[in-house]
Amino acid sequence: MSAAAGRRRTVVFLIGAPGVGKSTISRLLADDFGLHAFQSGQVLRDAARNAKDLQLRRLIASRMRRSMPMPVEVYCRLLKDHLPREAGNGLVFDGYPRTVEQAASIPTVLKTVNMTGDRVVGFVLEAPQDVLIARSAKRLVCGTCGQDTRGEGGCCHAPRLQRRADDSMGPLLARSRRFHELLPSVREVFGARWPCFGIDAGGPKEEVVSSIKQRLQTLPESVGDV
Repeated sequence: MSAAAGRRRTVVFLIGAPGVGKSTISRLLADDFGLHAFQSGQVLRDAARNAKDLQLRRLIASRMRRSMPMPVEVYCRLLKDHLPREAGNGLVFDGYPRTVEQAASIPTVLKTVNMTGDRVVGFVLEAPQDVLIARSAKRLVCGTCGQDTRGEGGCCHAPRLQRRADDSMGPLLARSRRFHELLPSVREVFGARWPCFGIDAGGPKEEVVSSIKQRLQTLPESVGDV
């Protein structure tokens, strides 16, 4: 997974509250820039249902039920399993880091998949609470296979669309409150080492992606070493 000679890859971290649109934006950025999207929430949900290691499956499922952050070691293991042999132009993380510990561990995480020496940049996606609630209300997953279907179905042999349990109002507000409590410290730790920009994510997804692309295209190659 070494970068081509003379060319540094880009590692993007998308940070944002539940419902802000991280998964959608990560997919669009991956398509536009040739990045590999590591959608941490979906990967964790898949592992909680299907991981071959029963102990790992139970650990992830238990912590997800209680909305607890995952140990860094879990992310390293899942990233190594899901990242293709060649990461193209780089990597976009959706929903990581969530805690100070995770932010401080980024060099360790990237070393796991031989992505040190690449440029790193973070974007904090920001939107009003009413927008987050409205978007979460529309978010659907398949009750059969656990995939985020975006309401389209066709994900498995017997799709059964439903809302995620943690998107009901009580859990959603608790997760959002916890995110905003931790965000200043996470942003401080991340920003002490790499550039980190706030992005207005309250509008259409195309505008959000355009804002991020403008930032990425003006970043010097020398910025943000791991």
